[in-house]
Amino acid sequence: MIPHSRPTITTADRKNVLKVLESGMVTGGPVVEAFENAMAKAAGVKYAVAVNSGTSAIHLALLAFGIKKGDKVIIPDYVCTALLNCLNYVGAQPIIADCNPTNANLSLESVQRLMTKKIKAIIVPHMFGLAQDLAPFKRLGVPVIEDCAHTFGSKVNGNKIGSMGHVAVCSFYATKLLCAGEGGMLLTNSTAIRERTLDLREYDEKDDYQTRFNYRLTDIHAAMGLSQLNQLAWFIAKRRAIAARYSAEIKNPRVLPCGIVQNNIYFRYIVTYKGLAGEAIRRLNKNGISARRPIYKLLGDYMKKCPCPNSSNMYQHAVSIPIYPLLSQAETGKIIKAINTLL
Repeated sequence: MIPHSRPTITTADRKNVLKVLESGMVTGGPVVEAFENAMAKAAGVKYAVAVNSGTSAIHLALLAFGIKKGDKVIIPDYVCTALLNCLNYVGAQPIIADCNPTNANLSLESVQRLMTKKIKAIIVPHMFGLAQDLAPFKRLGVPVIEDCAHTFGSKVNGNKIGSMGHVAVCSFYATKLLCAGEGGMLLTNSTAIRERTLDLREYDEKDDYQTRFNYRLTDIHAAMGLSQLNQLAWFIAKRRAIAARYSAEIKNPRVLPCGIVQNNIYFRYIVTYKGLAGEAIRRLNKNGISARRPIYKLLGDYMKKCPCPNSSNMYQHAVSIPIYPLLSQAETGKIIKAINTLL
């Protein structure tokens, strides 16, 4: 079976992690600080705060903006449940917005229709490697949290991903573009947000008491992340090369690529199938190819809300096929052949 995802772990990664293990400093220390500095530089922002997951980064971003019980925050329908979980952590009310009709990114028009004086923030993920311009969202007058979990390393109109929102968050989970096993990062130009998130990130040895968290990243994970960051350009080039082959050689008229634009870095390669996605996935799995729905379930389905038409259509027909730097030429060819024979 060709895996849907496969982390790219290199000799340099192993050496970096081993160096930390041999140093004896395995919790947060100088390597975490070096990783934060490198991520801030890569994103073109002043500050980076490392945490133990992308979810923790979103949670701290919401707290830093003062989002509290009863506040309304706009999030996409077509996204993983981490965003919904974080709103529940702070007691905020999720307002679900639709995706674009031709890709999985958050629809500006849908967000504009939902804007009221009660909306306190918007979380905008760049979905599956396809970055979008956040300037129109920022003009709506509330804090924009930029979710870079799928798209770090890309640009929009010359602006680096991670620099366009009022704050940005990253994930370094095993399947992400940068794999540290686990981990996350908050990126910002705001000194106040940096200081607030640093204070909330750990709870010990504080002069006052308030609820704080054990969200620290370890030097072990930071060593892996720092090594991966140094290889990001190669990772992206490999993904784009595989995507170019898919786009050139997939000829099945019932399978259409989704989100094929110049700035896509292809965290996922998404196709839309003119039949039902579940049937295409079953057939590909039977042929030894692990294909999946891009997301497990729409947030509106969990919340028993009225469906968003674009995200509902995307969910019914979108299929994610394997794409990662370690995917071989032979594996890529097998996937193309299987897709071209789908009826």
